[in-house]
Amino acid sequence: MDSPPPLRRRPDARRDWYSISVDSLRTWIWILGLIAAALFGWKLYQNWQSDALSREAWRAIDDTRILLEKIQATAGQASLSNDVLEAKKDYQRARDHFTHKRFREALNVASDCREHLRSLVDGEGGGATNVARFASVQGRVEFRHGENGEWQDARRNRPLVEGDFVRTDSSGSAEVLFANGTTYTLRPLTQFVVSRLDDGGDGEGSQSIRMDYGWVDLSTSKNRSNIETPGVKAIVREQSEAAVSFDREAGSGRFAALSGGIDLTSASGLRQSVSALQEVVQQGGRLSSPESLPGRPEPTTPENNAEIDRDRANRLTLSWSSVSGSGRYALQVSKSHLFVDNLIDREDRAKTQATIGLRGDGVFVWRVAALAKSGRQGPWSDPRTFRIFSNRTASGENDKTPPALDLEDVKSYGTIFIVAGKTEPGCRVTVNGESVEVAADGSFDKAIQIDKEGWSLLVIRSEDRRGNKTDRNQRVFVEGS
Repeated sequence: MDSPPPLRRRPDARRDWYSISVDSLRTWIWILGLIAAALFGWKLYQNWQSDALSREAWRAIDDTRILLEKIQATAGQASLSNDVLEAKKDYQRARDHFTHKRFREALNVASDCREHLRSLVDGEGGGATNVARFASVQGRVEFRHGENGEWQDARRNRPLVEGDFVRTDSSGSAEVLFANGTTYTLRPLTQFVVSRLDDGGDGEGSQSIRMDYGWVDLSTSKNRSNIETPGVKAIVREQSEAAVSFDREAGSGRFAALSGGIDLTSASGLRQSVSALQEVVQQGGRLSSPESLPGRPEPTTPENNAEIDRDRANRLTLSWSSVSGSGRYALQVSKSHLFVDNLIDREDRAKTQATIGLRGDGVFVWRVAALAKSGRQGPWSDPRTFRIFSNRTASGENDKTPPALDLEDVKSYGTIFIVAGKTEPGCRVTVNGESVEVAADGSFDKAIQIDKEGWSLLVIRSEDRRGNKTDRNQRVFVEGS
C-alpha cells in the first residue's frame, strides 16, 4: 500500500504579515521621531528667541532708566519738562509690558523712549535740541541722525533734531510739525534734512530745511519757514501755504505759493517774489518769471461727512465748482488724509463731477484741484469726507448707546497738541469742532495748534451714525513767551 505523499508546508502568511508590520512600524517610529525632534527644536528656538527678545527689551529699559537718572541729576527743573514727563510715562509702560511678558511691545516702547532721551541729553550738552516731531506716518518713512547714522523707522510723536534726515519711499508719506508752528507734508519719494535754525537777527526763530529731492507741502503760522534746494533758498512767509518740489536728476525745482507768498534767492544772486496763486520754476541756478496758477475749486456735493446707505444706492456723484482758465481737474479719493495709495487718482476730469461705484463700507476722503491748460496745477480743495454703510450690518434703529471713546495722554509740543485715542469703528470724531480722520479700527490722532497763552479746553467728541455722542474734555496749558 502506497503511503500518502508528504504534506507541503504553506508559506506562513502570518509571518509575512508580521514582517511587513515590523518594517512599517520602524518607518513610522522614525518619522514620528523626526517630528518630535522638529517640535522639540522649534520649542527650543522659540524659547531662545523669547529669551533674546526679553534680554534686548530689558537692555533698552535699563538704558532708558540710566538716561532718566542722568537728566534728573543734571537738568534741575528741566527734568520736569513735558518731554521728560512723557518719557517717564513711556518708561513705566515699557516696564509694565515687560512684567506681563509682552517683550516685543516693551522693546518698541523702550527703544522709542531711549532715542527720545538721547536727543534730550545731546541738547543739554550743547548739541542738537528737539525742533520737530512726526505728527502722522503712513507707509515706509525713515529718519536718521546725521550723515552716518542708521536709518530707523519713523513713528508718530518721534522727535527730530537739527541734522536729522527724513525720507519716504514710493508708498510713504508723513506730516512733520515744527516748534514754530510750521507743518510739512512729505509726499512719496522725498528726502529732506532738518538744517540750521536761523532767526535772521529779528528773534523770530524761523525754521529751515534742506530739500535733497521730492515734494513737500507746507503751511506756516505766525513764523516764516526757510527751504533750501540745491541752488535756491526760499523764505515762505508767515500765514502761507506752499508747495516745493525738486527733481535731483533734472536739477529743476518748483516753488508754488498757494496762499501768502514766497521770496526766492538763487545761488547766483537772482531774486524773485512769488505771490499767492503763482509759481516759479528753478532750472539749475536760474529762476523763471512767476506764472499764474488756477484757483482752488470748492466741493459742492455730497456735503461734508455725508452718510450713504449702500443698500439704497450703489453709486455716488462727487461734484465741485468750476475754476476759470482750467483745462481739466485732478481728483483723488482715499482712505487716508495723507492721500497715499489712493483708490482714485485721476488728472483727466474734463467735467466738474465724477460718479464712483460703492463697493464697500468705510470712511473715505476726497479732494480736487484745477489744472491750467499748460499743465500747472493749482491748490487742492479742502478735503471732504463721506461714510459708506449698510443697514444689514449696522446696529438697530433704536440704538441709544453712546460710543466708546478712549483717549491717550495729550502730547504737547510748544503750542501744538496731539490728541489721540480710539472709538468705535465708523464713528465721526471732532476736536473743538474740527473733523478728525478715523481709521478702520476706530483709532485716530489730531494735531491742534493753540496760540492763546494759559489754560485752554479741548473738547473731543465721538458720534455714531445714530446720533449718539460721547464727549471727553482735556485741559491744556500754553506757556507764555
